[in-house]
Amino acid sequence: MTEPTDAEIDAVSQEYLLRMFGSRVVFNGTMIDFARAVLAKWGTPAPVGVEPVAWAATSEDGDVKALGMNQSCRFDTPLYTAAQAQTVAMSVADEEIQPIVRNSEAPGDLKLGDYVFASRWSDCDPGDPWAVGFVSEVGSYLKSVTKAGYIVLQGGSRRWGRAMRITQEQGRRICEQFPAMERLPTDYKAIARVFGIKGGQHGTDA
Repeated sequence: MTEPTDAEIDAVSQEYLLRMFGSRVVFNGTMIDFARAVLAKWGTPAPVGVEPVAWAATSEDGDVKALGMNQSCRFDTPLYTAAQAQTVAMSVADEEIQPIVRNSEAPGDLKLGDYVFASRWSDCDPGDPWAVGFVSEVGSYLKSVTKAGYIVLQGGSRRWGRAMRITQEQGRRICEQFPAMERLPTDYKAIARVFGIKGGQHGTDA
């Protein structure tokens, strides 16, 4: 939001001073101080999913022209407290560190010959063990109550506890891009782009 000048605040305040007193009244900067105090407390960017505490009428340039308590055609810009904005910022930060693509426990509905992405953990982090290939074996841990099962990929012997069916195009992107990402900080949005997944989705929709 663009910060208004003293002259702009004074011009807006006169509209309300005329309503209250019927003539122009000079308050020696009181209205300017009041307006800046309101902007400092509530003039934060609009967070999502939080009720505003007030509404502002703004110009095409984003300058605040007047303040109101209810939304209308004129008062169409919501204002929030600093605490509300901080809460939303924390929520956004939490989303940044949450996996967008998650791998499923094996074997699920996988069968021999399926082309899959296999990984040790569910978050598909390139820095952890992973592999792409065709399923050559599907098994279960008969004596285990904690492990669902496993798959083995063609040409290998490792038992993978997490795997999901992928397309040839996804496999190509994973094999091309994951090696360069292995030593980088985990970036779940970048991982999602490799899989062709949009934020908030889970699975393998290419």
